[in-house]
Amino acid sequence: MSRAPSLPALIKKTSKKYKCSHTTIANMLKKRQKPILCYKRTKRLDRTPIQRLVARPKCRQLYLKYRKHQFIIDDESYFTLSNANLSGNDTFYSSDRNLTDSDVKYYDKAKYEEKVLVWLAMSPAGLSEFYIVPSKMAVNQTVYLEECLIKRLLPFIKKYHKGGEYVFWPDMASSHYANSVQEWLVKQKIPFIPKAMNVANVPEIRPIEDLWGFLKRQVYKDGWQAKNIDQLKKKITACIRNIYVKVLQ
Repeated sequence: MSRAPSLPALIKKTSKKYKCSHTTIANMLKKRQKPILCYKRTKRLDRTPIQRLVARPKCRQLYLKYRKHQFIIDDESYFTLSNANLSGNDTFYSSDRNLTDSDVKYYDKAKYEEKVLVWLAMSPAGLSEFYIVPSKMAVNQTVYLEECLIKRLLPFIKKYHKGGEYVFWPDMASSHYANSVQEWLVKQKIPFIPKAMNVANVPEIRPIEDLWGFLKRQVYKDGWQAKNIDQLKKKITACIRNIYVKVLQ
């Protein structure tokens, strides 16, 4: 297989063919070619072929059926004591790395760092009461139904969405679509997106994913680290309380 000629060689060959200078050809190429700009690479999830195939049609179905509704979205996310991997917390500035204090250059991280699981629901009207649980405790269908839906989601709906056009949009966790959960939603007359219509592994269409990123930046601002779980819970609670409705909208 022959190798494509380099751009200078191509310019030289073209100028010789049309009997003009190299500069003329180079200027013509600059005018006709689109400028090369710098772009930031976007993270893309490694979806399965089936997920890629059905994502766009399902998104369209959701839009066409619920475009006049307000979405109530719930989700869970983990918070560790340090979250040193968060962008901005893993760097430091120094004129001489060798003279920088070790407390600045390094951060302490346990092999299995303690963490908590936070659940909450959001809509354009605001945030529900949140639920924080140690990561070792599983959020199974019983805990999800009693602690998340009955104690927190239902009061949120009655307060902000009573009588309005809304739809509850859970994620695809198995506990979220357990029979007991679906039966309770039907009994409470809470419209929800059926599992067959829900979209798997497409976080970019769920704005609650952006909320988690915003919340974690607030919790770990300026490299903050929690000394224990209780301190972490207090910081998460304070940051959630300070989120304004305009941020959600």
